Amino acid sequence: MRSDVLTTASLLAEHSDEEATVERLVAQGFGRLQAELLVAFVPLGLARAIITRLPVSSAVQLSSTALVQDPMCKQSYEINLEDVPEFEEARQLGDETFESGVIPRDEFGLASGMSAELAVINKALNAGTDVSGATIAAPILLRLAETPGFCDWYQNLTSH
Repeated sequence: MRSDVLTTASLLAEHSDEEATVERLVAQGFGRLQAELLVAFVPLGLARAIITRLPVSSAVQLSSTALVQDPMCKQSYEINLEDVPEFEEARQLGDETFESGVIPRDEFGLASGMSAELAVINKALNAGTDVSGATIAAPILLRLAETPGFCDWYQNLTSH
């Protein structure tokens, strides 16, 4: 999983586009669902390493879940992030990057910058808002439910 996350971070930094990154991962031999999972959860996990290190008087509260929106069924699927290996590995690599630079700084910045959570915090900070103690709602993932195999993956994830 580690090498998958590192590859994804590098491709995200190179393309700064989810669809292009998914296509590059598929071209490298990843299954479509695995590529979509990596693109959905790697930026989120990497960004958490930045968010938890913000110099604020009270930590930003982050959700332990994410919601996958299915526009066809008008339904949301709740996912515990700690159950998603791609997220957990990215989060750990994000922390490790602060200690050892395992992901090059420019790649780390570009890949983590694709996180909706980090984008919201950056927007608030750029507007001069104090984010101390802020609560960030669960991220909503839009593409994942449309991917073939998602329902089986979700059932496996939630049956444990």
